[in-house]
Amino acid sequence: MASLPPEEHKPASRPKYVWSRLSPTVWKIVEYDPYGEYPFMYLLEGADRLLLLDTGCGTGDLLSFVTSSELNPQQLPIYIVCTHSHFDHIGCNWQFSGAGGKAACCAELAFGAVDKQWTETWGSNPFSFGERVKGFKITKWLADGEVIRLGPGDLDSVRVLFTPGHTPDQIALYYAKERWDAYQSSVTKLMRLVEEEEAAAPGDPPVILCSGHIDDFLPAKAALGQFGNLVAGIKDGSLAKIRNTALGMEFEEYKLGTVSIAFLPEKQPRPGCCNLTER
Repeated sequence: MASLPPEEHKPASRPKYVWSRLSPTVWKIVEYDPYGEYPFMYLLEGADRLLLLDTGCGTGDLLSFVTSSELNPQQLPIYIVCTHSHFDHIGCNWQFSGAGGKAACCAELAFGAVDKQWTETWGSNPFSFGERVKGFKITKWLADGEVIRLGPGDLDSVRVLFTPGHTPDQIALYYAKERWDAYQSSVTKLMRLVEEEEAAAPGDPPVILCSGHIDDFLPAKAALGQFGNLVAGIKDGSLAKIRNTALGMEFEEYKLGTVSIAFLPEKQPRPGCCNLTER
């Protein structure tokens, strides 16, 4: 049995669902159910649609909650992904894809194809308490490594990972979009410093940036501006990956002008190196 979660976004009279923002594009939703499970659900915001991870115990109107103007002001379609078939993770599936078909807002109702037989017997397996769960229709089976796109560009997506153990049909999602926030905030911090220093001494030579590889004497403002534009292009999907080869290794690269960020295969979107180059 789960312990009561800490105080979240809730008034004195607690509603069935409460939410808190974990990051610019991720919300956590908690259901205050009578069984003491208090399941966490996660809502990810993409440019073209939202992704809802799990639907809880089914003791409230989750559909209305996640389509509210507060959580979904653009009324984007919602892609439902269930991590596994225990009752406290699938209870509101029927609201999104019931016997009568999918709700208007529902893009897909998906499970991992880890063990379809186990998943499809959710109503009778001993840990799902099927009598508490209304019928629903699975509209999509996800493959291991499959990418679910939430918008344009490679980063506005999640990757499916088969992780059986807790149940035979357990999956996890890898969401890398906001790893780039650290890059962006670092560039902003350095750019602010450069602008302040140059404004304080307008007659002095410009601030110089010395990097750890390749270039050792760059005008800091221009170099940081170019790198900031590169990261912004990766985040908003306007830059496409290209394949390249160097030192006998194949890698994928984002490039803008003389600035690039490269990844080793299968390690994306984890940054492998950054080059500030003047060629």
